[in-house]
Amino acid sequence: MKTMMKKIRDILVNFKLKEKKLDYFLLKESRDGVSFRPANESDIYQLLALERSVYGENLPWIYSHFEFEIAVNPQAFFLLAEINHEPVAFLGFRLEIKDSSVYITNLVVKKEFQRQGLASKLLDELLNQVKPMDISKFRLEVRVDNREALAFYKAQGFVIEDKILAYYEDSADALLMEKELGRDL
Repeated sequence: MKTMMKKIRDILVNFKLKEKKLDYFLLKESRDGVSFRPANESDIYQLLALERSVYGENLPWIYSHFEFEIAVNPQAFFLLAEINHEPVAFLGFRLEIKDSSVYITNLVVKKEFQRQGLASKLLDELLNQVKPMDISKFRLEVRVDNREALAFYKAQGFVIEDKILAYYEDSADALLMEKELGRDL
């Protein structure tokens, strides 16, 4: 356990310069026509536009949320998926050192690109990136009424661990979901 914690701490030390914090990751230039790259502060408006394409005006995150995660939080990262240099999806996550997990904060795919495997590709890319870190699980929350997301996460191997009452701003409940990662990644 101490060795794993040291490994994660060492990796995080490499991320101290926020504008270069994902340089550590060996992001593939293209995977089935999709390019992945780390998002930075200059991408925040694109992240908001992607969110708006999915949620309309009821944005789960506002500019300051993204700004804090990208510019301030050394454990937070965003992978941006692009097709022909157009942002079409993103995945936000935090490395949780205490319990050797990854907490997925956002997974958004532009409406016209949904159901084309982009969310799965982002999760696969995240899994590839955390393999050397001895991460034991992925965690996330999802609205209880978001049937599409629930079905997607279940198909990806996530299981419901708990229900969180009145989690969202509109008092909607959330389900805490986890995916245990095997040691033979």
